[in-house]
Amino acid sequence: MESGVGFRSPGRRRRWQVLAALAVLLTLLHASVLDGVAWSWSRPAAVPNTAALQVRLVAPEPKPVAVPLAAMVEPVPAVRPKAPPVRAAAALPRPEPAVVVPAPLPTSVPEPTPTPEPAPSAATAQTLAAVTAPPAAAASAAPVASDRASVPPAFLISYDLRRGLLRGSAELQWTASDEAYQLNFEAEVAGFSLLKQTSAGELGDTGLAPRRFTDQRAGREVRATNFQREAGKITFSGPSVEFPLVAGTQDRLSWMVQLAAIVSADPRRREPGGQVAMGVVGTRGDLSPWVFRYVGDESVDTGLGAVTAAKFVRERRDAFDTDVEVWLDPVRFCLPARAVLRAGADEDALELRLHQATGQP
Repeated sequence: MESGVGFRSPGRRRRWQVLAALAVLLTLLHASVLDGVAWSWSRPAAVPNTAALQVRLVAPEPKPVAVPLAAMVEPVPAVRPKAPPVRAAAALPRPEPAVVVPAPLPTSVPEPTPTPEPAPSAATAQTLAAVTAPPAAAASAAPVASDRASVPPAFLISYDLRRGLLRGSAELQWTASDEAYQLNFEAEVAGFSLLKQTSAGELGDTGLAPRRFTDQRAGREVRATNFQREAGKITFSGPSVEFPLVAGTQDRLSWMVQLAAIVSADPRRREPGGQVAMGVVGTRGDLSPWVFRYVGDESVDTGLGAVTAAKFVRERRDAFDTDVEVWLDPVRFCLPARAVLRAGADEDALELRLHQATGQP
């Protein structure tokens, strides 16, 4: 066993040496190819350096260079070219509209028709035109040509006031000269002002000719009515409506003294069928005819005792109009000894009853 192993060992060593030499030679050849240098077993000494350069040109294929796949694609310029200028919107052709084109507008537009100012209805205008007409007197009495008035001297009358469950007091104060007058009315309940009204204007043969009327209710602003006599119209501080100014038209306060002045000047108004007509205007753009009809004499209990007074009634014309009952005292220039006013069917009536009078009345 041992002699056999020693016989084979030297041959194997020689084979391994040959294989190692071949491996070194192949390695050198491979390296020379990779480096691009020509290799030969015998190189002549007289060959110039230029020959080596020529051999290097026809020597093995040059070393391939790995090219990325992205480089095979056509490169994109780093700077994008500028886009062509966009034409102005006005220069672009506009598409045809999908809707039907309306007919062309007229070349001329007519001037707008101005809106007329509100005016009273035909029935109201007719009645207002007749408010100064003579009243219907008794059959035996001669017709009255025109309203005459006998205005009272200065006075101050206090009234007991009642409205529903409320109780209070009111004062009516009148001052007048030969050509002008001032009338003030104030009502109070438990020391609080319920209503303030003033009427001021001129005096003439037919009585009161108001210039300005103001009305202030509890918790509300003052409203005014202006009688523009030079312009012949009635205007308001709130509503923009206007009315023609008819002679004899009164406001919501002056009617009390005007009614007394007409009845005091003409006793026939206190006969059966007697009546007094006038236009009465408020501050809310309202104007309506008030026709007072005599309905007889009645006794009225007052703070100054029982008074025999002439009762006149004004009936409402619609559901929102004002009912008026007034008892005129002939002893005191026919000024109201009692008055009851009710605005609308559902409103509580306002009642005034004579309590005391100072001055001439």
